[in-house]
Amino acid sequence: MNIVTRQGVITVIDEPSYTFDSADNLRSYAREFIVGDDGLSSVHGVMLNDTGVLVIGAGGGGTGVHAHCARVIDDKLVLAVGNQVACMSLIPPMTCYGPARWMSRRVSVSIGRRDRAH
Repeated sequence: MNIVTRQGVITVIDEPSYTFDSADNLRSYAREFIVGDDGLSSVHGVMLNDTGVLVIGAGGGGTGVHAHCARVIDDKLVLAVGNQVACMSLIPPMTCYGPARWMSRRVSVSIGRRDRAH
């Protein structure tokens, strides 16, 4: 998934075989984050202009990269991974933090499953 921003092209990649704290991964990232405390079932990598800047993992069930898992809002990347939502500043120094520090009245994030009746 690619998102064009003022800072460049952000690419979000599904990284199901990524191992944290290992030098033997296919791609390398400047920072690693694990959010939540219920294990790892989803791992997504974030690249900016083809440079790995962040890999983030979460539990709560496997999720993949899709058209609605990431949004850029006010120079921040909001990314759904597993049952968590993370936010990364796109302005140096790039930092990653949870939703409590960026949520406002004009932003609404919902992660869930929508079942359709047939």
